[in-house]
Amino acid sequence: MEHSCFHSELGPFEHRIPTRGAEPSGSTPNVDAVHTEYRLMLAPGENTVTYEPQRTGSFSVFTGWDVPMSVIGEEGTVPEILRSEETGCDALPLSRVFELRAQEVYVLTFEATDADEVVLVIEYIDDFSIKNGRDQDGDGYGDPAATVTTSCVPPVGYAPNTGDCDDTNPLVHPAASELCGDAVDQNCNGLPDDTGFSCQVGTGACLVKGTTVCNANGETSCEAALVEGTKEECNGRDDDCDGEIDEEDDLCPDAGAPRCVRSQLAASCGCQFDSDCTVSGEDFVCDAGICKVPKSQEPDDGMGGVPNDGSGGRTDQGPSGGPGGDDDDQDGSETSGRDADTSETAHGSCGCRTHGGSPWSGGSITALSLGVGWLLRRRGRRLSHTQGASA
Repeated sequence: MEHSCFHSELGPFEHRIPTRGAEPSGSTPNVDAVHTEYRLMLAPGENTVTYEPQRTGSFSVFTGWDVPMSVIGEEGTVPEILRSEETGCDALPLSRVFELRAQEVYVLTFEATDADEVVLVIEYIDDFSIKNGRDQDGDGYGDPAATVTTSCVPPVGYAPNTGDCDDTNPLVHPAASELCGDAVDQNCNGLPDDTGFSCQVGTGACLVKGTTVCNANGETSCEAALVEGTKEECNGRDDDCDGEIDEEDDLCPDAGAPRCVRSQLAASCGCQFDSDCTVSGEDFVCDAGICKVPKSQEPDDGMGGVPNDGSGGRTDQGPSGGPGGDDDDQDGSETSGRDADTSETAHGSCGCRTHGGSPWSGGSITALSLGVGWLLRRRGRRLSHTQGASA
């Protein structure tokens, strides 16, 4: 578990967006690698990824929290053979163990409830042969001079490590507090009475470095200038120093970018799915990370076109009110009578083409004037030709 927790904290990291539903499709992503932390961005309902193990045996599927999950193989649902909710790793508190066969494609389906993402690490259990030290004093740390090697679970009377430097004293082990002035190495770091060393305290944006000193209780502590947290923002950091990142509900008040979306170690407001873009009961689409009005729902202006802005152009806005259309002359409106996004709409039954809300817009009048002039010139040429023939 320490190895898996290491990967969850330090990587490598990969992000995946599962496909909707319980059945895989051609676009369903894979989570092939072991020893890799995957962050799966979940939509409401069922979300699916696939996994194809390269070896046959027991695999532990670690997740960040209890999102309902099922594993489906060629013969149906694969049963859990072991579950643990006390892994000792804050980042991966839940472990489920399954027996899987090499080269078989398994479908992992997650049922998203309140969670919008889940952390996933898959490990091949036989990769982790643990050296267990005998634990005579019962402090949870084993004697490096008396060990046995097993896969994952230590035998009774042993600890899954060999870190104890005095297995006869339960107050001496790597997690013990160092006492000052007694020349005893309580924390098993090889140095008795360790003061004057670099240390760090705090979490998130409040993490600061300091120096170990001897406090009033005769114990060593880290002396540092503490930093107070600030209001949490959508930036991939723990700004309020509570051990959680981007966890507040009001991080993204803009209706056009309502969700805090994480990417690697950074984050920003936007959207991942169309389901993120329901504003005041109205549905929008998530396009390039921004909620926009789908063209099928753009209101009609009653003349066969889209609503016009008073200048012959169209207004095409997302839920935040920002412009979504083209601006031909860079001044905020379309005055050229052209619309790059919307095809021309037939007006009436005569086959005339219009853009704006009126058939007698500036462009239509200009076209009509040119047509009349052409007809008059053509008629003049005909009259001249007829008179010449008569003469």
